[in-house]
Amino acid sequence: MVGATVAFLVGILCLSSGLSSGTSGFLLSTALEFTSRILYVVRAINKNELSLNSVQRIIQYSTEVEVEEPHCDRKDPPAHWPDSGRIEFDNYSAKYAEDGEDVLHELSLSIKPSEKIGIVGPSGCGKSTLSLALLRFILTSNGSINIDGRALSDTNLDAIRSRLTLVPQDPTLFSGTLRSNLDPHGAQDDSVLWAALKRSGFARAGGDSGDEAAEVGLDSEVASGGSNFSQGQRQLVGLARALVRSSKVIIMDEATASLDDESDKLVQRVIREEFEGCTNLTVAHRLETVIDFDRILVLRAGRVVEFDTPLALLDKQDGTFREMVEATGNFDALRRAAGGGESGSGREQ
Repeated sequence: MVGATVAFLVGILCLSSGLSSGTSGFLLSTALEFTSRILYVVRAINKNELSLNSVQRIIQYSTEVEVEEPHCDRKDPPAHWPDSGRIEFDNYSAKYAEDGEDVLHELSLSIKPSEKIGIVGPSGCGKSTLSLALLRFILTSNGSINIDGRALSDTNLDAIRSRLTLVPQDPTLFSGTLRSNLDPHGAQDDSVLWAALKRSGFARAGGDSGDEAAEVGLDSEVASGGSNFSQGQRQLVGLARALVRSSKVIIMDEATASLDDESDKLVQRVIREEFEGCTNLTVAHRLETVIDFDRILVLRAGRVVEFDTPLALLDKQDGTFREMVEATGNFDALRRAAGGGESGSGREQ
């Protein structure tokens, strides 16, 4: 509409001014291009604004975002740390920001080496926050966390995050190969990586899904986000990563919440068989996932409500964990599973 109006006005001016036909034609063709010129200017201005937004974000990230503490040689732990996996929370409280409120409150508990701990509670109770606290992703406001006698606050972040292993609900896979996803730094032999894939059950799970999967190897392609694998297979790759790292402390943050029953059983078998010598903290959505663990930690609003063996908690009248199990409608079956797990979980501490 604007371009047509401009062309009309230019035509009237050409006629009234008695310009030559060549000059009038040139002016009219230029007027007809007016709209495209205006659009080009608008696009250029918009692109410039977007570019300036990017610059603004870069400046914000470089000047306003809090930077984690730098590496300090004095805080390097011994090469063998952690060697047993004993975890102690001593009146520990934590928050997400310096000016924020505590999200974990005065946690005091001790976890023995190689113990399997199920962490349960309602949504927002602090289960995943506890996992973040172990990796020092949140701020300590009081107390301490000690692993094998060493305070995490006196340990470099890179040491903590390289020697403790977190298996999240949805493992992040990068485009490349299985080899690069299992060992990004190329520090392990192929034999170690392949053994981890076999122990995790990934090769067996792949072999059951078709000829292409049956030929899985370390050079098998991984699409961005692992989109060429099922959710269960991605989770098995996450477990294989944990096996490659050989950590003494394994944190499972609702690792099976989005899996179907068959995949969940496979992952649970791998956890019980392959991480037997590790201290295992499992944040659970399904109670049957942790009902046969050594002990159950029940959280509510960032506080410890109960912490005992599954059978002890189920026998506790009006107990929080008992109420949660009763709400599933499978109390008897879960109690039998808890009894079987407790009888078979005895170990020297």
